[in-house]
Amino acid sequence: MGQGARSLLRDDLTLQKLVSAYVDRHLKPNARSWKNINAYFVGSRNRASRIAHLLPRRVSEISKADVVEVIDTVMAEGKAQSAVNLLRYIKMLFNWAADRDLVSANPFERIRPPARTRERDRILSDLEIAAVWHASFQLMTPYGQMYRTFLLTGQRRSEVSTMRWNEITGNTWIIPREKVKKDRAHAVPLTQTAHDTLASLTNYGTDTFVFTTTGGVSSSSNFAKVKQEIDRLSGTSGWTIHDIRRTVRSKFAELRVAREVARKVMNHEDGKVDRIYNRHEYLDEKREALTLWEKRLLFLVSR
Repeated sequence: MGQGARSLLRDDLTLQKLVSAYVDRHLKPNARSWKNINAYFVGSRNRASRIAHLLPRRVSEISKADVVEVIDTVMAEGKAQSAVNLLRYIKMLFNWAADRDLVSANPFERIRPPARTRERDRILSDLEIAAVWHASFQLMTPYGQMYRTFLLTGQRRSEVSTMRWNEITGNTWIIPREKVKKDRAHAVPLTQTAHDTLASLTNYGTDTFVFTTTGGVSSSSNFAKVKQEIDRLSGTSGWTIHDIRRTVRSKFAELRVAREVARKVMNHEDGKVDRIYNRHEYLDEKREALTLWEKRLLFLVSR
């Protein structure tokens, strides 16, 4: 047993201490989504911790019934995916602890997922795309511009919402590697409309956030409230911000953009052989694809 594990065992190991060790020693070095996972445990500005009452307790005192009660409560609120995710992350935490002899075994391994989750297949129709686009102009700054950037680029919510001015060079947005799911930065060509959309926002300085209500100090979030507002304004419902990304990818297929180019725009994972041998960045091809999509998008919203 390592020195770090022994130091944990010398104390009365609380769930709070276990989570902290897990995040620092495993999640941060290995998972780019560690902040999102950590928020399920300890909470964040956008997500309350559902296990906050368990954190001060010793790990040995936390029973299967305690965890099941939490999961059932989340399910009763109609948040099936959150319940599934929380249980999965708790199991991951205790598997890590068991591997290091911090606990004798994972007591929650046999708890079954509380719901079946299915892969989402929702895409926005042409009418819905137009409705969301027009509704975005009625949102307060910078949320309208943010939604139009979702539609124009097809990039992930976390990547767009945390964009900084120093990531933009001319008509190209370079998403740094620490923000994407790959081991290298991702270049996103900006079409004229995308460039103009960003230029309509105040630049508070090189290293400040693009989408901000705090003078560039922090990035804008408040996604749930803004989503409710754009649903009301557009008359659409039953979709998520990630569905915009799926919609853009589907439109590439409709526009006969080569599959390889579409994958590069979306920054989807390559196969192992491709990662090793294909080092072409496809910047010109990506720009052509996004320009083609921009033309179609502007046609849809003009009808």
